[in-house]
Amino acid sequence: MSSVMGNNEGPMAWHTLPAARLCFECALMAGRLAQLLRERFADNPSAVASALEFLDSRYQMEAGEQPLVAWTGSLLERRNGDRYHPIDLLGYGLGLEPLELELLILSGLAEQHEGYADIFRTLHPNALPRPSVGLAAQLLCPDDTAREALRQHLESGAAINGGVYTVEGDGPF
Repeated sequence: MSSVMGNNEGPMAWHTLPAARLCFECALMAGRLAQLLRERFADNPSAVASALEFLDSRYQMEAGEQPLVAWTGSLLERRNGDRYHPIDLLGYGLGLEPLELELLILSGLAEQHEGYADIFRTLHPNALPRPSVGLAAQLLCPDDTAREALRQHLESGAAINGGVYTVEGDGPF
């Protein structure tokens, strides 16, 4: 697996291979999801203990002992200088906003590892093995302004219009 080289300001080994960079971005999302679960289930952590164990292991496998707060900025800001990863090219080519790229990573987690699908199935209001829009809002939107931006992206953003992902069902938002 990839590893962190130097401190969080220096170049990362995961920049050299597309799969490694994608694994790293998925690991960051796993760390964020673990943080959300810890907050939401603070009164009953045993309810999500196995999910937290999985998410923490995925995060630590890629980020080591670096705390989640060490990874600031958007996915596009974490690119390696003049090297473009396919996800950077997708983002720039379609004019995607950072939030849309975060949604893309979140929506693809279940394809990355079946452990994510199990967690989503547990959290989804209809027990589906994918993230709900409500989960995306809790995970990616710290305030009402961000939630409104999410709503706009999901209704008519570049990713929706470009067919990058779709929103299905009538679940809560």
